[in-house]
Amino acid sequence: MTPALWPLVERFVGRRVPPARLEPVLGDLLEEFDDHVRRRGRIGAELWLIREGWSIAAAYRRRSPATAASSRTLMDTLRADVIHAWRAMRARPAAALATIAVLALGIGLVSAMFALADP
Repeated sequence: MTPALWPLVERFVGRRVPPARLEPVLGDLLEEFDDHVRRRGRIGAELWLIREGWSIAAAYRRRSPATAASSRTLMDTLRADVIHAWRAMRARPAAALATIAVLALGIGLVSAMFALADP
């Protein structure tokens, strides 16, 4: 039994999964879809198929370094790092303040040493 949403699932899974692995992955999805139709009914199986296809595509995108490297620019990476740092500072403000204070002291001491050494 072919799902009504099969062309959509096939397209977004096909864009992420390497061509050598695509046929087995799609075959497994169809087999499991038939099982889900018997257990959950047609609508439940269609919803499962969309969720499963999406998660397979996401897993292959995360796993493939070539795809991740080509699709992420330096600014995307920098933006993600800044967002992560901001969330980490908000989660533990005392640790963030201690880190900032230590960095400020270190930079100040190095600047003072260079100022004294090179008059």
